[in-house]
Amino acid sequence: MTIRLKKIRNYYKTIACSIAILILSILPGKTLPKFPEIQNIDKVEHFAAYFLLTICLLIESKQFRTLKQGVLLLLYPITYGVLMELLQFFTYDRTPSLLDIVANSLGAIVALLIFQLIRKRHG
Repeated sequence: MTIRLKKIRNYYKTIACSIAILILSILPGKTLPKFPEIQNIDKVEHFAAYFLLTICLLIESKQFRTLKQGVLLLLYPITYGVLMELLQFFTYDRTPSLLDIVANSLGAIVALLIFQLIRKRHG
């Protein structure tokens, strides 16, 4: 097995989460499960998805030692969130939203902060 394939295999949770987000981002809105009519519930869904994506990335990354390195790792989920929103320009009944990008980014940032807090307390 080549070194690249081993590296990819080390990130299988992050890859699976990314694929799930991709599928949910491009599916027609009518096919997605409906949650109770709570205002802006979709922002909570965006936050949770990118929180989970970032936690997977942080757990699987062996390079993450300092907060600065963690901030660099945030480039992936935040950029991915922006790209997923832009991709919605090309879908049937979905529209990109700046507030979705904010929710995605906040999910990633909060995941990093919580992960860092837990690491400091538990070594």
